[in-house]
Amino acid sequence: MQNAIKSTSRRVAIVGGGLAALRCTEELRRGGHDGRIAIVTAEPHLPYDRPPLSKDVLLGAKEFDEVQYRDDAFYRDHQVDMYLSHPATELRILEREVVANGSAIAFDDLLICTGASPRSFPLKSNCDGIYTLGRIEDTLRLRAALRSGAPRVVILGAGFIGAEVASCARSLGLETTIVNLAATPLERAVGPEMGGMLSALHADHGVRLLCSVSIAEIFGDGRVEELLLTNGERIACDILVIGIGSTPNIGWLEGSGLELANGIVCDAALSAGPPGIYAAGDVAWWPNGLFGRGMRCEQWTNAAEQGRHVARNILAGHEGRTPFVGSNYFWSDQYGKRIQFAGSEVADEVKIVKGSYGEGHFLAYYRKGDQLCGALALNEPKSLMLAKQQIEKRSRWDLALEAMGHCVP
Repeated sequence: MQNAIKSTSRRVAIVGGGLAALRCTEELRRGGHDGRIAIVTAEPHLPYDRPPLSKDVLLGAKEFDEVQYRDDAFYRDHQVDMYLSHPATELRILEREVVANGSAIAFDDLLICTGASPRSFPLKSNCDGIYTLGRIEDTLRLRAALRSGAPRVVILGAGFIGAEVASCARSLGLETTIVNLAATPLERAVGPEMGGMLSALHADHGVRLLCSVSIAEIFGDGRVEELLLTNGERIACDILVIGIGSTPNIGWLEGSGLELANGIVCDAALSAGPPGIYAAGDVAWWPNGLFGRGMRCEQWTNAAEQGRHVARNILAGHEGRTPFVGSNYFWSDQYGKRIQFAGSEVADEVKIVKGSYGEGHFLAYYRKGDQLCGALALNEPKSLMLAKQQIEKRSRWDLALEAMGHCVP
């Protein structure tokens, strides 16, 4: 409590206007911080929920006002200075200032949570009808296109965003093809074995999945009409969605003195180096003690948990900081089914311990050494959350299997 009281008069600046920013703000006020809080964001909007952008909002089941976390009154009541449409351009560590849209915003403590942006496809085209998903404006443009009568959708990338867009397109009755450069979808997220199994969802719902191939050329007279693939195949296309991953928004930090490498390099407490400067969410690379390796996670839960953790470390002061340990939990809704994962996909063995793909539900465990390191579920939400708890407790593999009724040889 002494540390929390000592920190209350400090000025906190939060660069980024997403979930990590909101959760940090809430936790600071909950913990007794009564100093200034400033949220500085390139977005013209208050923080909003992003997972629905490729699901309910894209389908029209929800509108933008339904996915905004808080209204103006919340930020006024919590005495938060909102700097909307203020993209950060410079961090001055010695002066303890962030420069955004020409304004110099002073801080004692700083959280950088600027998120990530969709990765650009290196093949350039002047054709209309090419889309990415990152912000609400992107989703609304794609939603209008999907309802415009254009029947043929091609998605480059079979990650979660690509898969969710494919699911939405099929639910609208559109002819849908996924083009994926890797041999197996979702390999980096859930590993090759389970990625291959989950890819069957696309075929089961009438989506054509092309792997180990990319787009070589885009043809069209004003709008995209046809694609030439790297294997020589030509496919008709009215709407092209690029979903090939994202890159952390750290360009503005070049030359700042922070260490940058696939994100902002942090210590276990999410400190970016200089005292009082932290990172969270999609931009933060940190050594995760739960798995014994460095990680940068682009998930909703990770952003929320890291935002709160940074707030607690700010309240505790530099000497009172604690490490952040996250279990890398995420989910995806596709074709009316829920996919969930927790832990690490880097495993020596993967074993289905409940159900099967054919039954429409399953739970798979991942083993690293003698430890349960990960779990993947299809329509098994309760089982997955129990497995997540075991992963966080560093449960032994044999004990985890015995708990599921499996004999260990």
